[in-house]
Amino acid sequence: PCSLQFCVIPDKLLCRIDAGACGALTIQFSPKGRMLAVAAVESLFCPIRLYDVTSFVGNVPSAATAAASFGVRIDQDAKGAILLADLDGHHDIIYDICFTTDERFLLSASADGLAKVWDLGALAALSDFIRPKYAPQILCIFQVGISQKVYAATFVDDKTDCILQDVAQATRRLNHHSKCPFVLTGSCHGAISHWNPQTCASGGLLGGRQEHLGHVNCIEVDWHSDRVYSGDSLGVIIVWRKDGNGDSVDHFCKIRNIEVPELNCRPILSMQLHPTLRRAHLLVQAGISTLRLLDLSTGRAVSCFKGNLVTSALIRAQFSPEGKIVIAGSEDGRIYAWDSKSCASLALPAVHAQCNAPICDVSWHPTQHVIAYTCYCTDHPVLLYSAERPKSVGDHRKAPLLSSTESVAG
Repeated sequence: PCSLQFCVIPDKLLCRIDAGACGALTIQFSPKGRMLAVAAVESLFCPIRLYDVTSFVGNVPSAATAAASFGVRIDQDAKGAILLADLDGHHDIIYDICFTTDERFLLSASADGLAKVWDLGALAALSDFIRPKYAPQILCIFQVGISQKVYAATFVDDKTDCILQDVAQATRRLNHHSKCPFVLTGSCHGAISHWNPQTCASGGLLGGRQEHLGHVNCIEVDWHSDRVYSGDSLGVIIVWRKDGNGDSVDHFCKIRNIEVPELNCRPILSMQLHPTLRRAHLLVQAGISTLRLLDLSTGRAVSCFKGNLVTSALIRAQFSPEGKIVIAGSEDGRIYAWDSKSCASLALPAVHAQCNAPICDVSWHPTQHVIAYTCYCTDHPVLLYSAERPKSVGDHRKAPLLSSTESVAG
């Protein structure tokens, strides 16, 4: 659960982090907020760069301190961000990255046909008793197939926050060396593959066949209801039920398709479950500037967010940690924000300058009033913005409301 009762739209430029020669397609704050993962795009390769952000956000244990104590070499970026690791392993664009909740493992999906699991070793958010003492390294590689781009990847069962309830459980976890969860990947052939990170082998396809007629662009797991949602390039969402711990492909059963008229034949680019509502709602960014909130119990769109431009680029949208704000990138180089309940646009402070390339991904820090966003196809840096904690709940917006059709200034 999020530690923020309400989030504030950042109004101050915090820092710039060099991405790649062609920017970065996706970025992600780690679950504890200690690191920022940047999927950089260079001319000949596509590394994942991990930065320590604790010196900027405060009140978060430093990943750099933990790494240095075990002899991991730390480089100081010229802009002031601490580069913890440069994970060089993909040779084409990285579409998706995902941490385990204890920050022990990092999963990546790439256009090179590979999904990789990285053991972050000494960078993990674990106690000294069980934290490894080695530098980040590749744990396993999943090869989906030749010319098969991997668009999405996620861990199947990641309830590591609930493991350390007593000493006995902590000891068992140490003995199992923090076992990596199983993995699901979605690719351009329309199937969802199940993978065992211990053997690097595929356990088969969910449903036993290609269930999607389009490319599987994103996968979202609901840990509370044991549901998995997969979205494709034709605007179709499939709901899967997970029985058991997900260690076998037989634990997954297709329940139904969700086909919303507004999403018909529009590629689904990102999906995120509402972080706090008990009744499941799914935020869906699709092509042709379609941003909707779906009620998963009825399969209908209940909210519509207008303003951001999405025609051909991969653009993602995200909730703030407490779910009261929706924020998204846009092909016009601007950030857009809305009140998640009223759908009214929120005017961003003028400090959020318009970029000269599409803003393709945004990430909100899990415990602080900090957001990061990135551009692709240019060497534009990743930008981090912050806001002071408000003195009262009534000050939480710090931004005027606009009509749902009025443009938000960049």
